[in-house]
Amino acid sequence: MFWGSPFEKQIQTQQAAEFSKDNPGVTVTPQIIPSDYQTKLNTLMASGNMPDMSYLGSNQALIWGAQGHILNIAPYVKKDVELQNWLPEAYIYWAPGKYTNLSTLENENLYYNPSIFKKAHISPPPDLESKAWSWSQFVQVAEELTVDSNGKHPNDPGFNPNQIVQYGVNMPIENNYDGWYNYLLSAGGSITNAAGTKYTMNSPAAVDAFQKLHDLIWKYHVMPTPSQSQNLPGTDQALQTGKYAMIMDGQWMLLDFNQEHLSFGIGVLPKIQKPVSFLFSGAQPIYSSTKNPDLAIKFLEFETNPLSQLVTQGLWMPLQKQYYTDPSLVKKWAYNSAHPEPQYQDAVINTVLNYSAPDPGNTLKNFSQIDTVIEQKLDLIWADKEPVQTVLDQIGSQVTPLLEGVYPSH
Repeated sequence: MFWGSPFEKQIQTQQAAEFSKDNPGVTVTPQIIPSDYQTKLNTLMASGNMPDMSYLGSNQALIWGAQGHILNIAPYVKKDVELQNWLPEAYIYWAPGKYTNLSTLENENLYYNPSIFKKAHISPPPDLESKAWSWSQFVQVAEELTVDSNGKHPNDPGFNPNQIVQYGVNMPIENNYDGWYNYLLSAGGSITNAAGTKYTMNSPAAVDAFQKLHDLIWKYHVMPTPSQSQNLPGTDQALQTGKYAMIMDGQWMLLDFNQEHLSFGIGVLPKIQKPVSFLFSGAQPIYSSTKNPDLAIKFLEFETNPLSQLVTQGLWMPLQKQYYTDPSLVKKWAYNSAHPEPQYQDAVINTVLNYSAPDPGNTLKNFSQIDTVIEQKLDLIWADKEPVQTVLDQIGSQVTPLLEGVYPSH
């Protein structure tokens, strides 16, 4: 059971058919849930009809793991060399020595429309973290690429922010922590202290990060307001049609971009203080109710094969460390039409290895509840209804009672 785009459904269906063919007598039945995914899973859990395996938010996987609903794969890893070769970050622990797995490890990138940059005579975003744009450089480029219906830019007299035909940038910050969390980290901020017991997202560094994101919308007018976003096409279409010059989104977008034959480039995210891109992924646990745990493990290995279509066509990245560090193995999955080279090696693989940070959903207890509170309150910032400091302080009063520490790392 899984979520995803029509292209992801197509690949997962092919994966299931191939595994069934290679294992006579076995039938894998894929099921995509296009909406209300967690609600559907909750219903299946309550009725005792869980699938053998599914996509699942990582924090929910840890909650269900602690409740005994998720298979502890530690005993299988100990006797399986293939699973032992995974990156340590691929496993998430609900108790010492008890864990499940992520489906992949992916980061956020800066995608751009090459024709827009060429027309504006602007150099494209750098693809090395060591050369990442400073925030001021990023804002300047975004301003030069933002155009209203009269061809004016935000710094030009007479610019009309209500008649923008091309935005410099967009990113998924509404109801989506993978849009803003990188910049909180880049500014030196955090949601809590390292122990997960004290709220810290109202620190000066955090205020700086959220103020900068707010100002992209309301001060510089290089990013659409929430209401303006509702009238714009989806991310991939908006990039292709020139509504956005740049977008910030996950590595997984490569699948849709390539299936749609989109012309794009890829660079690293801008930095506030330091370059960073956290590793974002859902879990893909096997449920403890499965009647076929050994077969489920076998299918898990098949799904996470670094040369599967899920990887080679750009949806996922490998979980196996050697497929990042061994150039001959990197070529097997990343040197193809789905992965723009040489940009991909520098902007994505190098970032994952050297500039990544963990997903708070994999470490902070009660993160699902915490994030619900955070996102609801952050809407006040994105809509320019409350000062940043005020909102972040309000979040703290609601989040503090939910803080119960962090999950173990091994």
